[in-house]
Amino acid sequence: MARLPTDSPKLIILSIILVSSLFLVLDFNFGTFKPIKIIYKSSIIGFQTISNEFIRKPASNFLNSSFNSSKLLEENISLKKNLIELEIENYLLTDKNVLNQNFFSKDASIFKDIKNQYVPATIKNFDIARYQCCDSHRVFMQTKDNYKIKNNQVVINKSGIVGQTIAITNNFFEVILLSDTKHKIPLKKENFFCEGIGTGKPNEIYCILDSTLWNISLQINDMFVTSGFGGVFPPNVPIGLIKRIDEVNKDTKRITITLLARPSETNFFAVLYND
Repeated sequence: MARLPTDSPKLIILSIILVSSLFLVLDFNFGTFKPIKIIYKSSIIGFQTISNEFIRKPASNFLNSSFNSSKLLEENISLKKNLIELEIENYLLTDKNVLNQNFFSKDASIFKDIKNQYVPATIKNFDIARYQCCDSHRVFMQTKDNYKIKNNQVVINKSGIVGQTIAITNNFFEVILLSDTKHKIPLKKENFFCEGIGTGKPNEIYCILDSTLWNISLQINDMFVTSGFGGVFPPNVPIGLIKRIDEVNKDTKRITITLLARPSETNFFAVLYND
């Protein structure tokens, strides 16, 4: 026998409406639920405060700090580059031997814009591991504004001469360092002349003294300078100090020289030119 539908759903809905209306009347007339609303609003405000103090502000400060740190790092690199360029200028100004004897154009003067007498350059590739272990000491560089470099131009840093250009490829050029075993630089100490040959060790060259040809007494820390022979390096520029004197035989001595300019001390260099 079929069952007749009941009015239960309607009664439930009607009950809900009546109860909700009763809550509204009680809250409106007597503020029955006001404490609950205050607790709710207080909870919302408290959550927003905690979120602002411990989440939003730290996140904002971190982002601002990261931005400022990045900006400060960029400014520091720029300032360091400018400082080293000034040190190079100072080296050229104080050591006037770099600027003499037709090394630059006849119209060149140390009282003119010194930047017209050298081109700033930076390292693009320097195999430090090879420099530390092996005979070949080479560096690839690039000039500012892609200035056209030629072979056999002198390369310096803030401490002095580090090498010379030997190969040009596109916008890059190769520099053979003084310590390369294939490099030779004409040197002198008073009336003694020799060729400074790279030892293949970092920051080191050597000369051979034949006592049958040269009558001179050398001491540790004596300074060698460029002789100017060969036409590449200007004369009388300090190159290095005697580190060691070894006797090869009764008439021959090997003079080990520590170079003044270390190529690894900075990434900023200058190429001297002669128009």
